[in-house]
Amino acid sequence: RAGDEEQAVITLGSALERTTDQDVVYRALGKLWLDRARVQHEDRVYLSKAIEALGPAAERPGATSDLLTLYGEALLLDGQVPAAERVFQQATTRYPISPGALPLYAAAAERQSHLDVARQALVAYTGLAAEDSDQAPTAVHIAALSVSLGDPATAVKWLLRATALAPGDVAMLAALADAQIRVGQSAEARATIARGLERDPSHPALLALTKRIP
Repeated sequence: RAGDEEQAVITLGSALERTTDQDVVYRALGKLWLDRARVQHEDRVYLSKAIEALGPAAERPGATSDLLTLYGEALLLDGQVPAAERVFQQATTRYPISPGALPLYAAAAERQSHLDVARQALVAYTGLAAEDSDQAPTAVHIAALSVSLGDPATAVKWLLRATALAPGDVAMLAALADAQIRVGQSAEARATIARGLERDPSHPALLALTKRIP
């Protein structure tokens, strides 16, 4: 709410006058503006305030991964994609790494067509993601990047992982069958398609894939 926001800004401004660790206060202030920007559909005024608060602290040698991640997200939402990618890269080298830095790094890299960088960031994220619900869609994304990179064998590996985590997802089975066809695993592709068609006999992608198997 507006009143709560105004009180928070006043409180943080007062804290700046009393503390020697101003980076902590600027982080809190920057996060406040960034949260408000998200609520207001990436409002550029709030993003500008977030960048102004977070930037100086993020540029110091001792900036934490968490702080850099917040700064990078503000830059990314503001459309400053190359700068955001650089900041996220720094965030992934500071320990402890903020897990949120990795998918954001991948998003920025992918928008710059740095697909291998994006893939590596997502692979690293799978080692930190705590919930299985994060793992399956991340595995599918890694597989899609692998196909774009001309590496369907790696796509098969990650799609097998994804379908094990979400065995009822027919779209994932279709993606797996497609990757298997690309690497010449015809028998495996037939089996995958059969699994998918058992769940959805009219699935268009699966039906189309039956015509591609040699």
